[in-house]
Amino acid sequence: GGQERGPRPPQEGLRAEAHFRHVQFRMIAPVPQDEWWYHRVGCGVWFRTTRSPATNREEPRGG
Repeated sequence: GGQERGPRPPQEGLRAEAHFRHVQFRMIAPVPQDEWWYHRVGCGVWFRTTRSPATNREEPRGG
C-alpha cells in the first residue's frame, strides 16, 4: 500500500501481471503529496516537503 501505490491487490488468485503492475507502476494522483528529499549537493540533509505532481512545484506545508 502507501500513498503512491494504492491498496494491495487481493493475494488469492493474484496473477503475475497484476502483481507486476502493483509493484512497478505508481498511481500518482495530481494532488499535493508529502515527499522525502535529500539535499545531496548542498548540506547533505534529508527533509520533508509537499510537492504537487500536477505542477511539479513545492506547496506550503500545513500545520
